[in-house]
Amino acid sequence: VALTAEEITERIPAHVEISGVKYDTSETSQNALTRMMTLVTQSGMLQTDSVVVKDCLGASHTMTVEEFTADLIQFGLYCYNAFHS
Repeated sequence: VALTAEEITERIPAHVEISGVKYDTSETSQNALTRMMTLVTQSGMLQTDSVVVKDCLGASHTMTVEEFTADLIQFGLYCYNAFHS
């Protein structure tokens, strides 16, 4: 049985889409992304190095550290605004 678009949407976790990546906005995912950013920063990775993140559907996305940092800033602002609204 094929699912309707509404049923598919209901099964996708709460997320925000940034640069084509559906970032899960759960507290667990927020913490995981924060830890990942800390590891990237503390390891001294170059802005041109690649990282891989999984979106809320489990799909892997490869991007540069520079792109990941930009996405995480937007993600953080989204989560902050959602928390305070």
